[in-house]
Amino acid sequence: MSNISTSAPIDQPATDEAPPPLLSRIGQTFVSPGKLFSTFTEEDSPWGGTLLLLMALIAICVVAQMFIIPQQMWIDFIRSQIVEAGGQAPPDEMLAQAAKTNQVLGVVIGPISQMIVTFLSAGILTLVFSMAMGGVAKFRQYMAVVTHAMFIFLLGLIAIIPLQIQSGDLALSPGLHLLAPSLDHKGVLYQILTNLDLFTVWTLVVIGIGVAAINRKRSWYSSAAIVIVLFLVLKVGGALLLHAVMPHPAGA
Repeated sequence: MSNISTSAPIDQPATDEAPPPLLSRIGQTFVSPGKLFSTFTEEDSPWGGTLLLLMALIAICVVAQMFIIPQQMWIDFIRSQIVEAGGQAPPDEMLAQAAKTNQVLGVVIGPISQMIVTFLSAGILTLVFSMAMGGVAKFRQYMAVVTHAMFIFLLGLIAIIPLQIQSGDLALSPGLHLLAPSLDHKGVLYQILTNLDLFTVWTLVVIGIGVAAINRKRSWYSSAAIVIVLFLVLKVGGALLLHAVMPHPAGA
């Protein structure tokens, strides 16, 4: 987090500086998000091309995984998911076919799900910060912030692939659950901690910086804290719902 610049004048009125080109914006998202997001105004908040590039890169990553990750790892991963859910794993031939189907579908579902998450995230931020808390930013400004911040999350997805291959475990993630190995792996708290890693927290903090910038707030700390709390609330709700609807093995 130390490389995030927060020196942008987010306590001042909207800057007259226009947003830079797409690739420059992505780079600034990592090193000086406050300065970048302060250029996002109601009239000029680029997000369309950014979202399309993000979706394309996700599709490319999914295709790359097909060739990088050994097929047996996919088979083992699907088998473990079925067994953990209390089911009986079918033969490897069927699991291999299921793995191929999931990979092909992932090329389409991955980018589309990211688009949906981006729109929902921007909508929630608009509801909370602008409608409920009286902020001045509009939906398109939140869209611009979220689409750019998601490139940090994408970097995290790419960074974990070598570790997954090395460990032979596709379920591996560098989440906070590693600090609490004694927790019940099927428990709600464990599932929440699994989704909290360095890149996720970095993404949420950058979104918080963006929310403060487009709303012309003096401090980004409170905005980042609210964004993290919103994320945790949604994760807790999702984990509780999943825990309620998932079948449990007899005696569990």
